[in-house]
Amino acid sequence: MKIGVFSASAPAFQQCPNRAMNAIKFLQNKGHEVILGELFYNKDFYRSGSIKDRASEFNNLLKLKCNIYISSIGGFCSNSIVGLIDFKLIKKNMIFAGNSDASPILNAISQKTKARVIYGPSLISHFGEWEKIYSDKTYAKLMESITSKVNVIEEFDYWTDDYINWDKFEKPKRKHKNKTEFEGKVIVKGKLIGGNLNSLATTDLFLKTKFFKNKILFIEDSHKNLEQIEKLFSFLFISGALKKIKAIIFGKYEKYEDFGSKIKPHILIKEIYKANQIKIPNLVYYIDCGHTHPTNSLLLRKKMKIDFNNKEITQYIKMRGVI
Repeated sequence: MKIGVFSASAPAFQQCPNRAMNAIKFLQNKGHEVILGELFYNKDFYRSGSIKDRASEFNNLLKLKCNIYISSIGGFCSNSIVGLIDFKLIKKNMIFAGNSDASPILNAISQKTKARVIYGPSLISHFGEWEKIYSDKTYAKLMESITSKVNVIEEFDYWTDDYINWDKFEKPKRKHKNKTEFEGKVIVKGKLIGGNLNSLATTDLFLKTKFFKNKILFIEDSHKNLEQIEKLFSFLFISGALKKIKAIIFGKYEKYEDFGSKIKPHILIKEIYKANQIKIPNLVYYIDCGHTHPTNSLLLRKKMKIDFNNKEITQYIKMRGVI
C-alpha cells in the first residue's frame, strides 16, 4: 500500500529524527511505500509550517491518491487547517488514520466524506517504537481494521505509557497488566464518534448536539491532570453531548495526574452525571487506544457493539476496495 504522511501540527522530524526514521523503516519493511508530505522535515518554531502551508501539504498529498493517510505525530493546532482542506479530493476508498491532535481532521473527514477514518496510531509515536513488540501489535490491529470484516477491540496482555526511549533506546519499558472494566446493559449498539477530547473541544463538533444522539462516545487524553479533566468533562455536559449518548468508552489516559486523590476519569464523569441528576450511561474503561502502547484502531462513524456480559467490543465493517 501507498502511505501518505501529513504533518498538520507539530514539527515531528525535528523533535525526534531517529524515531521518525525508525518508523518509516518499520512500514517499508512491511512492504509499504511511504510518501512524506512536504513539511515532514520542516520546523516553524512550534509547528511544521504556517496554516496555509500545512493545509497545502495535506491537499497535495490527497492529489497523490495514496491508499492510507496517516498523521506523523500530534501537537496542538491541527484544527487550524480543517477549514482549508479540499474535501472534494477525498474519495470513499481512501483511509485516514491518526490520533491525538489529528482528531479535528479525522472527525471532519468522517462527517463530510465517505472515506474510512481510523482513530489509532500515528506514524512516529507508534511505529517508531524501539521495542517492536508494541509496534507489531499496533500494526496488526491497524491492518485488521482495514482488511477484516470484523474489527475486534483487543485487550492486550500488557500495556505501557513509560515516557522513555523516545529518540533512542535506553531500557525496556515497564509492562502493566491489563484489565478493562465494563459497566452497563447486556448489549449496546451505536455508531462510534470521538477521539482526543482536548483537541475535539477546539472544534465545532460539540455544537452539533443532534450529532450525539444514540452514539457511542470514545474519549482519551495525554498528560492531563484531574482539574483539567474535570474542566473538559464539564464542557461535555454543557454542550449537551452527555445527555444524548448511549455509552462512553475511555481510552487509557497517558501520564494522568490525580493529585493523590485516586479519582480516575470514569469516576469523575459519574460525579458530573450525578451532580446534574442525569442517568449515567453505559461505561467501558480503559481500553488500549490513544497514546499508550500498543494501541487498537477504532473506526469512526461505524457501527459498534458492546457486549457487557462477555466483555467484548466489536465493529462490523462493510468491505470495499482501496485505491
